[in-house]
Amino acid sequence: MVIYIYIVNINNVVMPSMKAQDVILGILMNGSKSGYDIKKDFETVFSYFYDASFGSVYPALKVMEKEGLIKKEILIQEGKPNKHMYSITDMGKEAFHSYLGSPVARDIVRSDISTRLFFGHFAEPELVVSWITSIINQYEESLRTIEQYKEELLEQWTITQKICVSLGVNSYRNEIETLKAGLTMLQKHLEHQKSNGKGP
Repeated sequence: MVIYIYIVNINNVVMPSMKAQDVILGILMNGSKSGYDIKKDFETVFSYFYDASFGSVYPALKVMEKEGLIKKEILIQEGKPNKHMYSITDMGKEAFHSYLGSPVARDIVRSDISTRLFFGHFAEPELVVSWITSIINQYEESLRTIEQYKEELLEQWTITQKICVSLGVNSYRNEIETLKAGLTMLQKHLEHQKSNGKGP
């Protein structure tokens, strides 16, 4: 039996919340992978829509193995640490298809930069500028990672995977453009205040 964590949307409709388990099962639907390779997938193509470190991926793998959703095989390597290879079981495939057949859940959004900007009038202008500059740099780095991954594997992807990655690329581009425009607007506002002798 597959158990999901449920959330309630604004229309009071109960919907399942996506978990790391769902992403891992999807990854393994394409074949066996090592824990390192699964972690790498989370850091690249999945990074824009699921934030998970190896610290959360590894415990999920352990629980999934215990529940019979995946199985682990230890690959002996000479001169290297042994590699843990994971593959999906029939029960895991059933769980994954149950996830795909469930209603699409509303995205859960927690944006630190948006929260800081909303209350930014309580902070020094220079600090706000540093926030925006920092997050632009982070988004640009993430965008470069996804675009590089997209370029390397574009020919191997299905149409739905291309749509998915395009969502990530366009999302980062739009946020970077908006933040840069906002930074320019803030800097002009500060210059105007200084020219009028009002200070920051």
